[in-house]
Amino acid sequence: MKKRKSIKNLIKLFIPRRFYSLVYWRKLLPYIIFDSKTYIRQSNSFYINDSEIKLKADIIMRYHSLEKGISMPQRKIPFGFNVLKTLVNECNEYGARFGFEDMQVIQAVKILNEYYIVHTINGYEFDLEMKGRLLKLFDDFSVKESTKQHELNSFHYSETASLDFLKFSGTRISNRNYSNEDVPYDIIDSAVRLSLNYPSACNRQPGRVYVVSGEEIKNVLAFQTGNRGFGQHTNKLVIVTCDISGYSDPRERNLMWVDGGLFSMNILYSLHYYGLAACPLNWAVKPKTERDVHKICNIPNSERIVLMISCGYPKEKFVQPISLRYELGKVLKYV
Repeated sequence: MKKRKSIKNLIKLFIPRRFYSLVYWRKLLPYIIFDSKTYIRQSNSFYINDSEIKLKADIIMRYHSLEKGISMPQRKIPFGFNVLKTLVNECNEYGARFGFEDMQVIQAVKILNEYYIVHTINGYEFDLEMKGRLLKLFDDFSVKESTKQHELNSFHYSETASLDFLKFSGTRISNRNYSNEDVPYDIIDSAVRLSLNYPSACNRQPGRVYVVSGEEIKNVLAFQTGNRGFGQHTNKLVIVTCDISGYSDPRERNLMWVDGGLFSMNILYSLHYYGLAACPLNWAVKPKTERDVHKICNIPNSERIVLMISCGYPKEKFVQPISLRYELGKVLKYV
């Protein structure tokens, strides 16, 4: 074994590093092809919605956009009209192709009803065509009443540290309503310290955290597209990254998202434990955008950004999206 290792080391001395890069690319290529083909064929990115799952995913994404708009701290009337039109079309298509019984699509129609009521109460007049389409949609799905987003207050966070896990987990929400009270750094320190028991592949612990505060938050959030309407109220912005330099095989190419995701969930629970309102912000960006944020925040090239988390102390009173969850039977399968 020692002799074989010595021979390998000698070969490395005489063969250019570039050659080893080419060998590694040769090993990596089948995985890149597999990942790309799977994503192109199975995701919702390249083809028209031709399945129930894909269509329903679009419907959920759009109705969540509207319910977030209804719950925003500084709601503007009208808002989300393009989303409204697309969602009405998709709900009609779903009903025609798959029926009118699905709980998530019914929820979408109820949120459309709430959207209609909120706008009408605030003096907005829908044109006759859109009003007619909405009323027909409510009738098709037998929706007689609207949703009503949850009205909560800061007491929701006052006892999180003393709750058993069943209640604690059930009270964690993605809250976008932050007060002006400053979050001390020692609270962030405590939350991140508490999250460090996250599991990771072979205990490599690749998670890293960068905390942005003050005026720099605005500069960084300009690169993230999901914070409109509340990002300006963020008191602390947490950036979770994963250091990939510890991964050594093409088979481990996706472990950064697994390890980083587990770490991120632990951080969200920890922020909740310390009474902070927090909202994870997805990081689906172009390579140049990631490089720009790396530069601003001095993040090493060996780290990939997993997501961002906006946080702050909760407002005294706030409105929270319902965010309907699937029933257990939808997600659990015994094999």
